[in-house]
Amino acid sequence: MLCHFMAGNFFFFGGLVLIMTTFLHFFLPETKNVPIEQMDKVWREHWFWMKIVEDAGEENKKIQEAP
Repeated sequence: MLCHFMAGNFFFFGGLVLIMTTFLHFFLPETKNVPIEQMDKVWREHWFWMKIVEDAGEENKKIQEAP
């Protein structure tokens, strides 16, 4: 199969690299010089991950309210 692709093999893997680079650029925030203690804030403020990551205050309330 790889021999049949010839130049298509290059474009296939080049396309995968382009997809991965686009994902990294848009979905992973910059964390340079950010201490580990503030990483939760970085994820909560990101435009995509804010929908998924819960606020730490809400998490503590759920734990305290549980019987």
